[in-house]
Amino acid sequence: ACDNAVATVIDDQDFIDHTIAEQGTRPGALLTILEQVQDHHPHKYLPLEALAYIAHRTGVPLSRVYSVATFYALFNLEPEDIHLEFGIPV
Repeated sequence: ACDNAVATVIDDQDFIDHTIAEQGTRPGALLTILEQVQDHHPHKYLPLEALAYIAHRTGVPLSRVYSVATFYALFNLEPEDIHLEFGIPV
């Protein structure tokens, strides 16, 4: 299970790096980056680890990335569609 989590983090970082490279530093790039990263995530949300990585890679302060992610209703900071059975995701 740990190997799976590590692979997911690496995959997410690769996707984020690619998305940032694609968007560059144009105005509005952060919104597009956040949207694409959220769409890429299997549970359609922005984990805090992803926000921190985006801040690190773009040079945008984490507080700014977080404020953008929480300001717009289209962004989710918690997973969507996770069904729990006996406290375990199914």
